[in-house]
Amino acid sequence: MRTAVVAVALAVIACSNPDSSRSSLAYPPTRTVDVVDDYHGTKVADPYRWLEQITSPDVAEWVAAQSAFTDQMLTPDTLRQTLMERMRVLGAGWDSLDATDSRELEEISEILSPTQYGPTMTITDLIPSPDERHAIYQLSPGGSEWVPTRIARFADSTDIGDSLTGMLWEPPIWSADSRGFFYVHQYAPGPNDNFALRGPSVRYHVLNTPQSADRILFATPEQGVERILDITESKDHRYLIISEGNGAGWEGFSQVLSRLLVLDLGGGTSPNLTAQPLALSDTLDAGYRLIASNGPVLQVVTDRNAPRKRLVSIDLRNPAPNQWLEIIPERVGVLQRVIPTPRGFLGVYLDSLRPVVRAFDRDGQLLREFPQHPLSTITEISAEAGGARVRIGVSTIWDVLVRTEYDIATGVATPLRHIAGSPESAYDAERVWYPSKDGTRIPMLLVHQKGLVLDGSHPVFMVAYGSSGTSMTPSYAENVVAWVEMGGVFAMPSVRGGGELGRTWYDAAILERKQTTYDDVIAASDYLIAEQYTSAGRLAINGASAGGSMVGAVINQRPELFGAAIAEVPLTDFIHWDRGRHRAQYGWSGNPEQFPFLYAYSPLHNIKPGTCYPATLITTSMTDNRTPPWHPFKFAAAMQAAQSCDRPIVLRTHDIGGHIGDRGPEAFLEDRSEILAFAARYTRGP
Repeated sequence: MRTAVVAVALAVIACSNPDSSRSSLAYPPTRTVDVVDDYHGTKVADPYRWLEQITSPDVAEWVAAQSAFTDQMLTPDTLRQTLMERMRVLGAGWDSLDATDSRELEEISEILSPTQYGPTMTITDLIPSPDERHAIYQLSPGGSEWVPTRIARFADSTDIGDSLTGMLWEPPIWSADSRGFFYVHQYAPGPNDNFALRGPSVRYHVLNTPQSADRILFATPEQGVERILDITESKDHRYLIISEGNGAGWEGFSQVLSRLLVLDLGGGTSPNLTAQPLALSDTLDAGYRLIASNGPVLQVVTDRNAPRKRLVSIDLRNPAPNQWLEIIPERVGVLQRVIPTPRGFLGVYLDSLRPVVRAFDRDGQLLREFPQHPLSTITEISAEAGGARVRIGVSTIWDVLVRTEYDIATGVATPLRHIAGSPESAYDAERVWYPSKDGTRIPMLLVHQKGLVLDGSHPVFMVAYGSSGTSMTPSYAENVVAWVEMGGVFAMPSVRGGGELGRTWYDAAILERKQTTYDDVIAASDYLIAEQYTSAGRLAINGASAGGSMVGAVINQRPELFGAAIAEVPLTDFIHWDRGRHRAQYGWSGNPEQFPFLYAYSPLHNIKPGTCYPATLITTSMTDNRTPPWHPFKFAAAMQAAQSCDRPIVLRTHDIGGHIGDRGPEAFLEDRSEILAFAARYTRGP
């Protein structure tokens, strides 16, 4: 019954004309300022520069006016409420997954009362010491990723008073003696800075001492904004491994341009903090990730001389790259993860976008392959029975989880658990390949109801990313199922700039080649129209973060393709914002050779007055550290000023939530129902 209600609701929306009751929209007024910057001889106006002062009363007043306008335009309607209720039902399977960690954090939160440090503080991480006497706990103010860090004593659940700042993303690592911990410190930007972070360093903190006394073990230039550091340690706690990098972060792999440095902490009870770091390479040349270790021998995944990645062994007693031993060479498919086992290694691959697990012995010899559903994502993998078996959990378009255990010697599969989401028999899912502007064939996932008639009448909801080597792979999402149940088509192209087909797929769309990402998305839209899945004006495009930037660039270049656009937490000013740690991926306007291509596709700077843009929903959070909210502010103001038709440009600003929308358990349902209802309303066609 719920499915039928949703389908009827979409039909009603699709036949209505949301613009018919007005000839123009009265957007809240936005003042402009006379600011012009000179970039290598090119004058660039920035009339909304004042919106960058996000803590000023003027900006607060402007945001309040925009929020009131957005609430007026997006007043919850029957469709939105129906979608939310349906997604709650479709997402019920998630509740049956193990939530032990969440419960533990909730219990600790009750004891330590994080709100004593601020009204929106929540505990995001809890890291017990090896002797289990203390725990590091990290706090998030309103979803911010800058996490104030404190120490609690387990015996009496008391905070010991240590207070540290400057931590972002990387969790601390306790030393083996439990007397202190290693961490990455970074300087947060000030109110007038236009970068994300600067001067990262690796430090060691001793319990019951002030942070000012912490020892700096390795530091990048204090004013430098290009480097990022992360840390891990060897299995025996002897070596601290530092990754120094720039560019995109490869899905938990490493920065795409990085090098490893090793600190020998010694074999004593307490760590040796005077050792000089040993660099395993002189330059930032590739990605590296420590997988396992055996004394001074490290097993490391790298894409050095292997764009699809390989596993190598590095002996710290003779660490020159020409002495590295190859354990698992580059194979067919992209190596995404390696899991050490007592008997060897498990490798997770994307082979022509199909997930495959390969079991290897200690010498890297292939023992057996375990191909998974071609339209799935591996969400769980572990070695069982001393490495004799492998347990794999996958999520598909229809299933929250399918968990299976395989015997590596025989290949026999034993089903363990199945959490269904929606019946597979109701849908068709396919992966098509379409030509991009330069002729390269691009893969795209399409999901729709069975028996779809290709007559151009169907609304399409397309999601794309194309950045940071991130792979877009199919998995269960209740919002996707709800959209397809409504009679819509879901599309997800794996465009270049991502990592689905390896390092070359990423390299094809960075720096002066970034336009390739946008060409791939536009070509996907043209394909969907040409093949009559949909028609111009019945296509909605959605992306978040770098995907939100993509939405901004694409609707500037081909606004007529789309009825609706949703840009979530987008970075839109490629000129005034310094990408810092992402310069190797995107470039920097301070570089005279890179400024021209940034200026050519910067979403903010390519808005054309007098254009009929699609109805556009732009979202942000006041506590977003990766994409400061002034990016969406300036973009929304400029689009509203340029819009020539009655399709609304609206800005949804959340007070909390950070970059990933962490506002509580209902946030996902609230956001997705609003986005889908917005997309449905404005994909009615020309």
